[in-house]
Amino acid sequence: EVFDRSGMTVTTLIQRRWPLLLCLLASLVSTEVTNPTGAATCPCVEWNALDQYRSEDDQLLYSPASSGTTYKYPSDYGASQCKAHDTDLEPFCKRSDPPAWCSQAWCWVDKAACTGFQVYDSSYFPLANAY
Repeated sequence: EVFDRSGMTVTTLIQRRWPLLLCLLASLVSTEVTNPTGAATCPCVEWNALDQYRSEDDQLLYSPASSGTTYKYPSDYGASQCKAHDTDLEPFCKRSDPPAWCSQAWCWVDKAACTGFQVYDSSYFPLANAY
């Protein structure tokens, strides 16, 4: 197995970074992804199914399976805009030399409304049925 600087396997990183892969794929398939609301055939959405992961102060709580730590993410994380939602977020992107995917644009999408794109379940919020 191949590991990155954080000690995670490359396979695990790919599984957790599916939104990045979705936006990268979209950029290869269509120039429409430069639209901040996503591609016309796979638009960004506000994902309401994340309520079970919300804190009392309306932030999203991410708890990696291999860690006892919980991280707070902005309430609009992944929502409505294709942008670099992970920039400066722990545990992977708040470091002096973050992985390249930290600055890549992505967004939540409605799986049923996406045509021409492969979408994946979120590994950060597995019970939310988020894509």
